[in-house]
Amino acid sequence: MALIVTAAASAAASGATERGAGARVTVPAGERVHPRVTPPVGGVRSRFALTFTARTNLGHVGVFMADYRIAVSPPRPSRPSCGAALPAAVTTGSKGAREHLMLPRPPGGWCRGRYTVTVFLERGPYCQQPANGPPSPCPEFATQELPVGSTDFTVR
Repeated sequence: MALIVTAAASAAASGATERGAGARVTVPAGERVHPRVTPPVGGVRSRFALTFTARTNLGHVGVFMADYRIAVSPPRPSRPSCGAALPAAVTTGSKGAREHLMLPRPPGGWCRGRYTVTVFLERGPYCQQPANGPPSPCPEFATQELPVGSTDFTVR
């Protein structure tokens, strides 16, 4: 079982303040991904795309792994049906690469209001277990989840 360490633990780092998971945390400048959603304003049936710049190599190297997870928060207050499915994690890519993904629309369409999109960098141990034989030891260090950028879009 992995321990998740949130960005609150790194609040002393220098950089800009980002919104994430309902709290304001300080994000180191070198890790901010500067996300953007296009179009910034759309309708209930619009297709919204998220673009950001990767600030680290993604995937696993030895016992380390890193990926970006995306959270889409619906307007407040809203019905449960306003929440969209989570986009797939971005698990491959190189530092400096532009990442593009479509935000999944809720089955009934987007609800009117402002949605917030937060990009989280998740990094921690990589533990591939052999198909046959005894399990391999796994590094004992915590997984970090750091909100590295947020943006919003509006549905009218």
